[in-house]
Amino acid sequence: MTANAVTQDDKLIDDWLSIVDSVERAQRRMLIDIERSGVSPATFQVLQLLLRAEDHRLPMSRLAKSLSMTGGGFTKLADRMARDGLIDRRHSDTDRRVIRAQLTEAGEQLAIESVQRFRESLSDYLLPSMSPATVHALAQAMNALSDSLATEFITGLDETVFEVVATPRDPSLPDRRGGRNGREPWTDAQRAAHRAALEAEIEAAENATPTNTASSASPATPTPPPSSELSSHDPRFGTSE
Repeated sequence: MTANAVTQDDKLIDDWLSIVDSVERAQRRMLIDIERSGVSPATFQVLQLLLRAEDHRLPMSRLAKSLSMTGGGFTKLADRMARDGLIDRRHSDTDRRVIRAQLTEAGEQLAIESVQRFRESLSDYLLPSMSPATVHALAQAMNALSDSLATEFITGLDETVFEVVATPRDPSLPDRRGGRNGREPWTDAQRAAHRAALEAEIEAAENATPTNTASSASPATPTPPPSSELSSHDPRFGTSE
């Protein structure tokens, strides 16, 4: 790899990380408006995932993966949402070990209202600063990235763009700094430590933030948990489907 190629690669990655930072800040700004209405970011994530799902229901294990939470951590969140009347939990018809979360009528209504509020915030804060052509170009770029990740990586619900960026696509190829395997995936211990820190933040946020109509768990930063952490002995959580 030539020095010029490394420089060009560095520039492309820096540009991409700048996009990631901007998207994260924009999302945080949108979620502030959602939280002001009494819906925590974690609850909003569950609501919008269930709203898009067929019959508005998904296995608990799949939702936990999507939020990068342990089985026990997600069960606590689901307990609060069930108490608030937003979801029901039911056994799968085909596998009694699987527990599915399903939106109630109240949950569906809150999900629709929250998604609409999110879209309004997006329109108010982002679109005035971007031309239609810029929005279209950005959408095309993100769609291309999504297609690339789907075809070039072995991905699942528990893998994020951040880990893909931090891990070479092919171990036989040099990374952008010219070394081999210069960026290793997180170890199980690192993932567990990071997840524990996130759950401590959730607990602190719950103690500090008054609740309204929904759960007050803080957002879970996407971090890929090991599959072994995604099972739970809690019978309310069930098994993966």
